Amino acid sequence: MTTRGDYIRKIKERRQRRDEQNTILRQHGYVWRKEYADMDEYEEDNPTEWNLYSPDGRLVDVAEALDEIKRGMDVVLAERQAAKEAADKRKAERAAAADAAEAELKQALDDVKALGHEVEPFDYTTFHIVCDQRSYETLTMIDTIYRGQINGVDCGVIYSYTGGHDYNESTTFWCADPDSAGLTKMQRDGLSQTFADFFGG
Repeated sequence: MTTRGDYIRKIKERRQRRDEQNTILRQHGYVWRKEYADMDEYEEDNPTEWNLYSPDGRLVDVAEALDEIKRGMDVVLAERQAAKEAADKRKAERAAAADAAEAELKQALDDVKALGHEVEPFDYTTFHIVCDQRSYETLTMIDTIYRGQINGVDCGVIYSYTGGHDYNESTTFWCADPDSAGLTKMQRDGLSQTFADFFGG
């Protein structure tokens, strides 16, 4: 059972450790500054937030400051810079990969639609996949492009899925020469065609 005396002793011990820690920080040029936490405090001229600054004016936390003191500021800053550069490089590589994937998908879509004729659904189980992109970051997004031939005529299929619980799913079929392939051109009323043109269906 914790007594009042134990509680007071623990408070004194924490205060002593804090004072000793602050002494070390001051000895190495780190300073605490009382600053405004937000605009309301600034307008009321009532700063409440204590922030720690390094000798070269950087905002740091206590753990960072003690690490710099223990291992040397130059060493720690070099490590942080290297970590930042590595993170920036990974971010740039992800962005470049995303751009390349987007360009690949656009080209595949354009190539299929360039066949010129949207047709009624057909069996494409023998077709090969030329582009398959999937993302599960915020929404599930799947775009798969199939290409193949029917009766020697170039054809393609575009499958798209977006969403989760509520989702939008579509499959469109395309052909360079429906008559030679023995396929039927897609017939839509005016409203359906406008919807398809707008959403790319």
